[in-house]
Amino acid sequence: RTHIAELERLEQTFCKAATGVLDMVEDQETARMLLQSVSGPSATLGVRGDRRISTIDLAIELNNKEFIAHRYCQGILDEMWLGRDARCGRVQLWRKTSPWQILLQIVCPCLSLVRLKRNDLFPDLGGEGRSMSAV
Repeated sequence: RTHIAELERLEQTFCKAATGVLDMVEDQETARMLLQSVSGPSATLGVRGDRRISTIDLAIELNNKEFIAHRYCQGILDEMWLGRDARCGRVQLWRKTSPWQILLQIVCPCLSLVRLKRNDLFPDLGGEGRSMSAV
């Protein structure tokens, strides 16, 4: 029983330290580099085997709500919801859009309800000069 209490106390201490580090970060893009990096020795901490995982993905996996609630984590998750992530494809939503608008846009593609923009985090494979006019 004392071990469990000690582990819970240590968990709270480390969580406060981690959010304290995030408080010192200058801006959202610097936080993005820190939270979404999958390189370096920290990318395998907290996971089994050789799987590499970002800090924000690890916090989600471990259900660390206090860390995920930080403004930088929330900003990154909001952008990921809109499609701004290397795993999401070439375009992202311009702003938060109702699911009904998205469904209506799919059903009636001639309507212009959902605005898209280029996903700057998607790895461009040599097509930098191409325009996104169809978007």
